Amino acid sequence: MAKAKERKTKIVKKTTKPKPKAISTKNLDDGQRTFIKAKVKELGDMEAVKKFYRREDAVSTFANKEAKKIFKVKNKKVALGRSK
Repeated sequence: MAKAKERKTKIVKKTTKPKPKAISTKNLDDGQRTFIKAKVKELGDMEAVKKFYRREDAVSTFANKEAKKIFKVKNKKVALGRSK
């Protein structure tokens, strides 16, 4: 009888993903900020802004923060429109 080959299996440890760093909006120039503010006002409400600016980048972060200020959303984190 032939011996069965032993298979070595790697044990992979699950690691927790580090929390993403906060996205900086410092690199946006004044023209970009002005355009984003105007677009947020044009969109008209928080839900529309979340749908339009849903990426994880400086522009979307800034737009959602501005929308929170403009539409007076209090004590709620601004989600970036990601589905779970």
